[in-house]
Amino acid sequence: MLPALKPRAGDNNPLFRFSPIYSAVSLAFLMLPVHAQTVTSVANGQWDATATWSNGLAPSASFDYVIGSGSTVNSPPANFGTFSYAFDGGSLTVQDGGTLSLPGNNNSTIGNVTYSIPGLTINSGGTLALSMQSVGNTDRTLTTGLTLAGPGTVSISPIGGTYANGLTLAPTAALSGSANVNMTMPVGGVFNRKYLRVSSANNTYSGNWNITSTGTQATGDARGALYANAANALGTGSVTLSSSMLINEVTDGLNSISGVNVGVNSVVLVNADWIAPTATLALTAPTAQVTVDGANTVMNIGNLTGVAGSSITGTGTGEILGLSTTADSLYAGTIGGTLSLLKTGANTLTLTGNNTYSGSTTVNAGTLQIGNGTTGSITTDITNNAALVFNNNSDYTYNNVLSGTGSLTKLGSGMLTFTGDPSSQGSVTVSQGTLQLLQNQPFTIAGDYTTEAGATTNIGQINSTLRVGGAFVQAAGSILNITLGSSPDIVAQSAILGGTLLIRGFSNDLVPVKASDVLNDNEYTMLRTTDGITDNLENTPLTPSGLDYLLYNGRVSGLDYNLGFQLAWSEGGVADGTGTFTMATNTAFDIDVALGDQVGTFDSGWDGKSLTKKDDGLLILSAANTYTGSTTIEDGTLALIGAADISTSSSTNLTQSGATLSIAEVSGNGASVQNLSGVSGSQLLLAGKTFTVTNSVDTTFAGDIDASNAGLIKNGEASLTLSGKTAYTGQTQIDGGTLVLDGSTGGAQLTSNVVGQSGTQLSFVNGASLTGSIDPTDVSIDTTSQWNMTGNSLVDNLSNSGTVTFMAPTADDFKTLTVAGNYQGNNGLLVLNTRLGSNASLTDKLVVEGNTSGTTLVQINNAGGIGAQALQGIEVITVGGQSDGEFVQSGRIAAGAYDYTLSRGLNALTAANWYLISNNLEPNQLTERPEGGAYSANLAAANNMFVTSIHDRLGETQYIDVLTGEQKVTSMWLRNEGGHNRSRTQSGQANTQANRYVVQLGGDIAQWSNNGLDRFHLGLMAGYGNSKSNTVSRLSGYDAKGSVNGYSVGTYGTWYANAVDKSGLYVDGWAQYSWFNNNVNGQSLVSEDYKSKGITASVESGYTFKLGENVANNMSYFIQPKAQLTWMGVKADDHTETNGSNISGEGDGNIQTRLGVKAFLNGYNDQDKGKDRVFQPFVETNWVHNSKDFGVNMNGVSVNQDGAANIAELKVGVEGQLNKQVNLWGNIGQQVGNKGYSDTAVMLGGKYNF
Repeated sequence: MLPALKPRAGDNNPLFRFSPIYSAVSLAFLMLPVHAQTVTSVANGQWDATATWSNGLAPSASFDYVIGSGSTVNSPPANFGTFSYAFDGGSLTVQDGGTLSLPGNNNSTIGNVTYSIPGLTINSGGTLALSMQSVGNTDRTLTTGLTLAGPGTVSISPIGGTYANGLTLAPTAALSGSANVNMTMPVGGVFNRKYLRVSSANNTYSGNWNITSTGTQATGDARGALYANAANALGTGSVTLSSSMLINEVTDGLNSISGVNVGVNSVVLVNADWIAPTATLALTAPTAQVTVDGANTVMNIGNLTGVAGSSITGTGTGEILGLSTTADSLYAGTIGGTLSLLKTGANTLTLTGNNTYSGSTTVNAGTLQIGNGTTGSITTDITNNAALVFNNNSDYTYNNVLSGTGSLTKLGSGMLTFTGDPSSQGSVTVSQGTLQLLQNQPFTIAGDYTTEAGATTNIGQINSTLRVGGAFVQAAGSILNITLGSSPDIVAQSAILGGTLLIRGFSNDLVPVKASDVLNDNEYTMLRTTDGITDNLENTPLTPSGLDYLLYNGRVSGLDYNLGFQLAWSEGGVADGTGTFTMATNTAFDIDVALGDQVGTFDSGWDGKSLTKKDDGLLILSAANTYTGSTTIEDGTLALIGAADISTSSSTNLTQSGATLSIAEVSGNGASVQNLSGVSGSQLLLAGKTFTVTNSVDTTFAGDIDASNAGLIKNGEASLTLSGKTAYTGQTQIDGGTLVLDGSTGGAQLTSNVVGQSGTQLSFVNGASLTGSIDPTDVSIDTTSQWNMTGNSLVDNLSNSGTVTFMAPTADDFKTLTVAGNYQGNNGLLVLNTRLGSNASLTDKLVVEGNTSGTTLVQINNAGGIGAQALQGIEVITVGGQSDGEFVQSGRIAAGAYDYTLSRGLNALTAANWYLISNNLEPNQLTERPEGGAYSANLAAANNMFVTSIHDRLGETQYIDVLTGEQKVTSMWLRNEGGHNRSRTQSGQANTQANRYVVQLGGDIAQWSNNGLDRFHLGLMAGYGNSKSNTVSRLSGYDAKGSVNGYSVGTYGTWYANAVDKSGLYVDGWAQYSWFNNNVNGQSLVSEDYKSKGITASVESGYTFKLGENVANNMSYFIQPKAQLTWMGVKADDHTETNGSNISGEGDGNIQTRLGVKAFLNGYNDQDKGKDRVFQPFVETNWVHNSKDFGVNMNGVSVNQDGAANIAELKVGVEGQLNKQVNLWGNIGQQVGNKGYSDTAVMLGGKYNF
């Protein structure tokens, strides 16, 4: 359309002046046909800018607009909020090389922009740019149609930015055209997703989609996505993903596309039904994923392919993956989650991944093949109504249930095992490898079951059977490997026999097949038909293969195929006779006929009288056998049942780990064997029976004996060594030879009473142990072994290099070990229990009727004794013969307050015996334990540790009085004291030395005066202290260490009659609460811990007299008589020691009285005048009296600290004021009492006046 002609200003040309001629010409032009004029871009810029277009005007509906090659035209940018932009032109076309940009948000906010662009077309090579100018979210919506003009490719890119950025085609924005789309999203952040969402339905677009995300963060939610948000939204082309996502948001959203190629790091989210039976799905990378989400979602497509590592997963319930194959396809990825698989379509789908989906598998058409010979598995039940193929070259077990009317084919050279019950199929063909049936219920085939040439069928284990509705066919060259036991094992309409029959044995049923049921004329029916049997097996007459212990043959008998058997042991003759019983896995056979010696020279090398059990099946002997050769169990179990007897066998040998001999079901009390041997890992199952072993040669059984109340009888002159687990608890009887318990491998820890005969031997070696009694036999115990004696015992001779422990009595059942012969100690240990008390105390006892020799350590455990005088002693060892052995005390023997000593009798009548005495060689001296001194020292320290006098708190500092609020003078003080104390117990046996350290901190919190002259002080104090002591007994030589540490808090108050110079009367008092942790650790005894706590309080008073002064020397002289009364209430908790002694403290409530006088002078040097510097040296003497002695009550016996009732004390020191703020003082004190009591203390204190 031509533009209207307009006169130009100032133009005087009469041709262009308004006239009738001009009007007519103009009208004529207007009446010509109308065509929109094309306007092209001439500059990069905003689409509403006049400079952008070739006509220099803003867009109008009268023109069609073109963005040419090299030009970029953009819409107005969005800001925070919601915007709508319309392109005012008639249409807009982006040509090859041109770009239409819809820029995003200008700030860090959310922008929603709606675009109306009439007739928007993007030609091949054109670009639609969704750029971002900031980090805010931008959601764009196009409300008008979009044509992607082919046949080439258009680009929608770059979709950048850090936050969500994308474009939605509204339901009104129809998508058409045939150009392919390249949508590239450079991912620069991880916040939300870049996307293109198509919300218009039934679009005619026929191009393909290529969706790519780039950048290191192109995973997870940062990946770009293409959304299908309406039915048939994406047209009829295909979608290819690279590090991107395809998301189906609505039912039928993907129905129209022809297929999806899922590439590296890409995901298809199927959130609603996808029904496209002709569409293809290809997962082309190991990281490709498809997720079916939402309850009952159906994904029904055509052909599926995928590489190993890719996956399809269901995450809801009731989801279905339907595959309508139109071509043979292989999927090497996995199917997992909650999906069910529905296979339709005429072609073959092969699954080679290890699939774990939990739904069902249904094959309604075509073929589902599991595996391609190397990999492939499935874990769900399969309903097969078409064709099912298992192809495995390695062994594979399918544990689920098979059902349906379809055909099943076994391919591949490996073994396929079915275990699911109940299973059925329409027909079965074993074309390659082996099909093994291990179901407990019959495997039912509606049609034919065929084993082709070169293939094998295994049936019969665990009573699996085969029920065939058609023909059972064994082709020539095939193998039928059968384990018998559920006659008839195969039932069929008819049978065609060929190939080879192998019999593995009889199934290990609850009641194994007996030999008498199948031997000789008792035929066994293996196969039964209703229409008859055609042909015969290729190896008829049958040649035994693998079933060495039976000779067998088979024949067609009417409608059945029967087997006949003979026992190779007795019927094999020279050629086939054997004593080897190879029992295959899951097989068992009960030989209820007696096996006797066979005479002849056998081709197999068998001696005619030895039995060898091989493999891990079960061999049962239930008759009284008479064979005299060896019995060897190499693997599995040999069970003696009923009347079974192998006592005539020259030896019983368990030669491999796992070999087991069981007598659990033998009749009577037990079974007997000769010369038993076994390796580690073998086992005897006795189950409460008595097992008799008669050895004529030395043997070792290193296997395990089961835990039961079974018994063992050892016969024969040779030795039997047990080195495995001896868990039986019945009686052990030694009727001949030697029984050795060997603990070298951790076994031989026997709990059993041993009954022996004279002349027999029981030996413990290499850490073995026996818990029980012995009566009688010779006993030898090496250095690492132990006998825990549980009852009175009698032995012939005893050699003790290890430990004999008398088990602790439960009441008064102390035990006696009697050695009828001689006792030899080889530095072994004897552990006895004694109720430590007087001479007549109950005790365990060793009685040796013969001689003693060597050295034995003796440990005594106190069994509840309280300790008492035992001057003659408690007899613990009695020797009837020559008493050359030395019994040496091991460890402390302590009860209550006393220590006991193990020693020989002191006179001719008792010198052979050994006693526990509590007295020392000194007359009438009971041996007190040093722990009494430690307990006493702890309690004395706890009560004295925080005792202070007024002079420990001298000084003043400034404070705010809590009563009046006035600013007054107070003192904050700190004292440190270290001291050393020496004392002894009242018996004089134990000497104690203790060292202590105390720190206390306090200060005034209030003061007031009644008359202006006197002054009251009130303060708080707290402290920490510890004391460590060591007590040594001069009689026993034992020592005990004590320790106490704790804290105190308290308050004090002081009244001065004259507050100015502190002369005259003063009264001081304080009270403290203290708590302590205490420990006493006696030599060779268990450390004992206990608590103590209580209140200590004091009142003190004195009067200070000024005796005179020396003005010239700046000296004043004072004397101060004083008295202090202290109540000590720290009490130790009652405590029971590990050895049973009851401990309680004594002396709490002691009242300590201190009377003394202090003389001091107060002065300063001339050079200190005016400097507030004063020094006050002093000397102080005191008499200290304690009303009680601190001590301890140990089982009723008091042990007290002696010599502290009356104490003389001398202190010398100095108190000094350095200035108005700082005071220091210190002193050295020495106390001396009776009976060696003394205490030395050094104290240093200080205060600071604020």
